[in-house]
Amino acid sequence: MGARNDSSSTGYRVINVFKSSPCAGLPIEPMIDFLIYPASYEEAESGLSFNEFVELNEGRELELTFFNIASQAPWKTHVTPKKWEGKGLLGITMNQEDFATAHTRVIRVMNFLVSSPLHKAGFRSQSDYILGTESCSFADLDEFRTHVQARIGQEIALFVYNSEDRAVRTVTLIPDNNWGGAGCLGGDLGFGHLHSLPVRPGPVKPLMKVPVIPPPTAEPKKEETVIIRPVMAPVPTVPETRMAAAVAERKRMEPKEKIATVAADISGEIEKMIEQSTADTNAQITPKTKKAPQVMEEAKTEEESVSEEKKKPETEPKPEPERKMMEKTRREPEKTLGIVLKGEIIL
Repeated sequence: MGARNDSSSTGYRVINVFKSSPCAGLPIEPMIDFLIYPASYEEAESGLSFNEFVELNEGRELELTFFNIASQAPWKTHVTPKKWEGKGLLGITMNQEDFATAHTRVIRVMNFLVSSPLHKAGFRSQSDYILGTESCSFADLDEFRTHVQARIGQEIALFVYNSEDRAVRTVTLIPDNNWGGAGCLGGDLGFGHLHSLPVRPGPVKPLMKVPVIPPPTAEPKKEETVIIRPVMAPVPTVPETRMAAAVAERKRMEPKEKIATVAADISGEIEKMIEQSTADTNAQITPKTKKAPQVMEEAKTEEESVSEEKKKPETEPKPEPERKMMEKTRREPEKTLGIVLKGEIIL
């Protein structure tokens, strides 16, 4: 049951992994991991089915390739087929399906009413995706509805993937037409590309076995490759950049500083000229514009000096040169004074 198979994308959906089986220790996720066979050219050329291939390699370690539809990425692991207490040589059950479109063949639980069969089963709206049952997956909503309506009142074990938990769990659903609401499930479901399985990021599983490559005996000769790179000017460091900026700023400020220096010199010369002119003006004006108290003081000093001269006794002997000069003047008055009268000099 499901979509048609295509040989280029046909795989085996892992339904269950039994405990204590050869595959029990492998990180296989039921319902979202597909076993890819044939996965190599040799496997395809052998013409063997997968069961025949496993039986032929019993007791030998095999490399198996899986594809995870949640991460949309392949991964590989190693297992040794062997007999165990259960059936088969690997201990897994699988259904042959198309893995390329398996992420779209899911049913999304959109919403549901309280006390409905979906609510009682423990579904989570928007993040739960129904993958199928142990026996089948569902190609569309009609196929799921037919499967559910044929089991009213019965338990249905469903594999459900939750996009928030990124894990698969088993949910038991019991359809009921008498739960108190419409339908036998009591909710809305979605199907198609808009409701396909969301891709989870990152790698899902590492390789279980990493092959060990021995070191080479002799170091291979390395080929010399000449790489021609364009010559580029060295990128200036931070100190050089700061130095260049300081020099540019200094050059920019030099004219302004010269102008400021010349202006300061001119201003100083003008101030000196003004001071000199003021001093000269004051020197010329001060004698003519003496203040009244100063004039009065000088007049008083002159009067005092005249009074002192008058108070000196007339009998004070005069100096010898002056006394002789006065006597000569008295004896010869005619010589000191002359009068011109009618062209004659009278002495």
